[in-house]
Amino acid sequence: MKLEAIYEKDINRTVNPAVSASDFSDKTVKTEIEEYVFTDEIINGLYKILSAIKNRNVSHDGIWINGYFGSGKSHFLKYLDYCLSSQYREMALERLLEAVKLRDPLQIPESKSEVEISDMRDLTIWLKDATVDTILFNIGTVHNIHGDQQRVFLDIFWSELNQFRGFNKFNLALAQHFEKVLLEKNKFDEFKERIKEEGFDWDLQASDLAINELDFILEIGKELIPTLSTDIIRERIIRDDTAVSVETFMNELKSYLADKGDKYRLIFLVDEVSQFIDDRKGLLLQLQQIVTELHKACEDKIWVACTAQQDLSEIVESCQISATSEDYGKIMGRFEVKVSLKGTQPEYITQKRILEKKPTAELRLGELYDKKKNAISAQFQLPTSYNAYQTCEEFIGYYPFVPYQFKLIMQVFNSFVNLGYVEKEVKGNERSIIKVTHSTAKQTKDQEVGNFIAFDQFFNAMFQGSLMAKGQRSIQKANDMIQEYSDRAFGQRVVNILFMICNLSETDRLIFPATVDNITCLLMSDVDAQKLSLKNEVQKVLDFLCDKNIIRNEPAKQGVPETYCFYSEDEIEVAQLIKTQVIDNNTMAEELKEIFFAYITPAAREVFYSSRFTVGVNIMGKNFLSNNADINVEFVMDSDQDNPHTYAFSNTNNKMVFFMSELYKENRTLKNDFYWYCQVQKYMRTPVTSELRQKTREEFSKRAKDIYQRKIEKPFRKIFDSCPVISGLNILEDLGSGKGQDRYKQVLNRHFANLYPQARLVDSTDMPRNSEELKSKIQRKVEIGDYNELNNTLTEAERQVENYLNRQVNDVNLKDIVTRYAAAPYGWNEICTIYIVNELVRRHLRDFSYNNNPNVERSIVANNILRDQAKFAVRPAQKISQDLINRFVESWKDIFGTVSISSGIDSNELFNQCKTKLAENIQNTENDCKRIARYPFVTVLNDTISELSRWNSEREPKKFFEQIINARQSAKALIDKRKMIGEFITDQLAKYKIICDFVDDNRDNWLFLPESCADTVKSLKSIINEPWPIDKMVPYNKMMRELNAHLEEVKKIKILEIERIYNDIFDQLEKFATSKNVDRNSFAKRDISIMQKKNSSNILMLENNINTSNDFYNEQLDIIIKHIPIPHIPKDKPESKDTKNEIEIVKQTRNVKLNIQTFEPLKSEAEIDEYLQGLKKQLMKFIDNNYEIMVTK
Repeated sequence: MKLEAIYEKDINRTVNPAVSASDFSDKTVKTEIEEYVFTDEIINGLYKILSAIKNRNVSHDGIWINGYFGSGKSHFLKYLDYCLSSQYREMALERLLEAVKLRDPLQIPESKSEVEISDMRDLTIWLKDATVDTILFNIGTVHNIHGDQQRVFLDIFWSELNQFRGFNKFNLALAQHFEKVLLEKNKFDEFKERIKEEGFDWDLQASDLAINELDFILEIGKELIPTLSTDIIRERIIRDDTAVSVETFMNELKSYLADKGDKYRLIFLVDEVSQFIDDRKGLLLQLQQIVTELHKACEDKIWVACTAQQDLSEIVESCQISATSEDYGKIMGRFEVKVSLKGTQPEYITQKRILEKKPTAELRLGELYDKKKNAISAQFQLPTSYNAYQTCEEFIGYYPFVPYQFKLIMQVFNSFVNLGYVEKEVKGNERSIIKVTHSTAKQTKDQEVGNFIAFDQFFNAMFQGSLMAKGQRSIQKANDMIQEYSDRAFGQRVVNILFMICNLSETDRLIFPATVDNITCLLMSDVDAQKLSLKNEVQKVLDFLCDKNIIRNEPAKQGVPETYCFYSEDEIEVAQLIKTQVIDNNTMAEELKEIFFAYITPAAREVFYSSRFTVGVNIMGKNFLSNNADINVEFVMDSDQDNPHTYAFSNTNNKMVFFMSELYKENRTLKNDFYWYCQVQKYMRTPVTSELRQKTREEFSKRAKDIYQRKIEKPFRKIFDSCPVISGLNILEDLGSGKGQDRYKQVLNRHFANLYPQARLVDSTDMPRNSEELKSKIQRKVEIGDYNELNNTLTEAERQVENYLNRQVNDVNLKDIVTRYAAAPYGWNEICTIYIVNELVRRHLRDFSYNNNPNVERSIVANNILRDQAKFAVRPAQKISQDLINRFVESWKDIFGTVSISSGIDSNELFNQCKTKLAENIQNTENDCKRIARYPFVTVLNDTISELSRWNSEREPKKFFEQIINARQSAKALIDKRKMIGEFITDQLAKYKIICDFVDDNRDNWLFLPESCADTVKSLKSIINEPWPIDKMVPYNKMMRELNAHLEEVKKIKILEIERIYNDIFDQLEKFATSKNVDRNSFAKRDISIMQKKNSSNILMLENNINTSNDFYNEQLDIIIKHIPIPHIPKDKPESKDTKNEIEIVKQTRNVKLNIQTFEPLKSEAEIDEYLQGLKKQLMKFIDNNYEIMVTK
């Protein structure tokens, strides 16, 4: 049996998934009614609308039908029209009633139908008895784009109403003032006949006749209705200015309903309203206003049913109408009846419309399922949620298709729309699924029952014909390349499958990846075929396409097998650009460095025993880490030498080689992958030309990273872990099983041991490890027994250095010694080498000189030897006899009176110890010198400093010892005096300073002492220049006390005199101030002034304050006079002769000093009278000038 024979409906018939609102041909109507598939959602929606129209039990007359593009909402609207239309009502309602019965929840528990059979029968009876007219139109095709945008819906509804009544729809004035009048006079049909007799068709040519033959048609109208006012009608038609408003339209509708009964309904069926409104708020508000007024004006007899791709709230939101606004509530309430078709299952509709089986075929298919059930389950193993057949009924319903195919093809359609491969209408919806299923079923109708539709058969002529240019380009390269494949037909099938599932959305690809197993399942058409064999053939095609850069494989990840995907156009172009990148050794070296360094993390410095050695790495001729390094590590990837033994012959001692050349050459895949990876990395450094190119580059970067991780990094690590290693001229054996960092460290240490075999000689716990430890070692004292017979044996390191120095004729620079022992075969660091040399110095085998100065102090050596190695020289040590040391120690003890040094210690240690003590003594003496620098006995300290400094400047121990021995007697006397001064400073210096300060402070007071004190003053003043006052402090102190007592007595007398004089002055000043009404606070205070005058230890100053008391008096008197108030006349007192006299008699006070000097002696009374007369004249001059006077001294 052929597949064609199993279908209930002729598979060759025309099936148009798209419904046209204007196509009412008999064939179309019959097909659309008979093949309409009822779901629970559709049944409930139709009943809800029809019931509302019948019962008029809602607040407003708007109906909103929404569903996504291709969900069947236009077909639903047209079927609603069939149910209402008297011409098709019986057939449409019969099918609806049958569907209600079939989906009765009492019979089918899973049914979601909400319609009871009895209710549907009642509704059917009412509809058959009612008069219902419908006006069905697609609003997008009927509206006038040049019309008034403020009344778009109004114009459309009125025009469609006019057309429904047989009027023209283009000229409202012609319809309202001419056609309507003819209709009301029952002359309209007669008019049309007359027009027809003249050779015209009014239904088709009304608009043209109104423009070109207006007088002609008006004449015919006049003939039919003689009372017709043709002149007025002509003017209105020409102007076409009929008043159009919601109110006039409602009046028109009420007029239309006037002769209609209670069971009359008029339904406007408006398709694709949401697309027409889009986001234009004004249009939505126009529609809302019309629906609002219909309820008020037409008693719920006229309805507006709209279809839309969004529900009403989404339209309102797109028009930017807030949910809290008044408009929002109005719009949502006007469309009270709402039906959604979003839940309709396209595969169910398709199954019922296309795949419904004949009863005999159902029996045959049931037997086939029972027979092949296990094979079917085994062959169609797909990802979760992509189901094969779950039951026999499902098998019968879907066969020869497999249920998963409908879900997958919908995802393909949706993805292709998003990618721009097909028009947006070709979406995963009912319309597209019906179309592709019908096309595929027709294409496979001649196959035998038992075969299945493979998924690639969906990619048929219909599907390919839907591809736009972008989609065709995307598969073109694959189509062209597959022509080179040996089995082109099978290769093309794989390409078609790949093209569909590789272009799924990212989310869908995660669930249904393009794996070889999934591709194999999609190609299955025979459940008895060997699936493994088919899988192998698929894999061959996939490998071929990968080699040709048509597709690429994504690596397997945890839980996810290897997947495949197409290169995009931009990716193909980028792949070609990557291939053009020329890679040199430097580029490869950089990438190899990243690989190896990430695995072994080599350091630029490595520690081996005491030293830190610089390490350089060379990869393919490029150096890393350090240049001119102590140790060179080379990764040999490509060598002219055949084997590591040959390569070792020409190697250098300090070079360690990982000989990878042999293993790397054998792995061609690794070389190719690595070269491609390097090409990608180089390409990534080129400029980006566009945002798309940037995304493509990022994709290649990700792939390169994946290749790196899977196919490059691990193989290179494996080569590193297994390749031969060359150290100098030898190949290292017995390397064990260490890998990565462990292996690197192991071979590096063996290489160090080969290159620096003497490094172990400085591996001692006594060896300093840093500069601070070295400084501490150098500065430590040589104790008795440090280098006696038990400890006198040189270490091996000391012996080698001493032997080397013995072979040198001249002094050896320390820097040269450090350099020699840093090189192979020693490898000692500078701290260790310097320590060993210093040990030889401590043993008196060698001496240091610094800047050509011999016998350098330990502190200078410790602080400078690391920094100034080139300034240090090493020479043989001088020998000093024990006798000289003994005599020096005796002299030292005699001079300084100390027993803290011993002749039994090392001569250098003794020398350093004594010089340290000298330095301390010099420092202490200098400190004391600063304290007594202004006193004459400081000369003793200066002499001491000079002598000790002379000793301390000697650098030769022997000369140092001899110098002190020779100066023993004189030095002892000097140091004894220095000790006495030291004791004086501690015990008497404070008293000495008090006496000196007493003498200095009273230098002006000595004149006021009696003559009897003169000798004492002279003796005390001599202390200032006394060169040795140390033994004279008692008499000096006694003299100071005596003189101080005399001075205090004189001061007391002077202070009492000051108090007496100044108290008298203040008595006079206060009395005068009171008499003149002067404020007491305007001149000096008594207590403060007297205290200031007597508060001085200087007797001369006290005497001066007594002598200048008159000056103080005059000064204060002037201040008081200045503060005497001046009388004034009040502003409100009129000037008069009396007031003028009063002002004149007020006199100012003036402080006057008289010239009382005489130039000759006064000898007689007459001369005295004459003298006094002169004083009177001086005084009267002031009196005459209206002053009163105060005479002062």
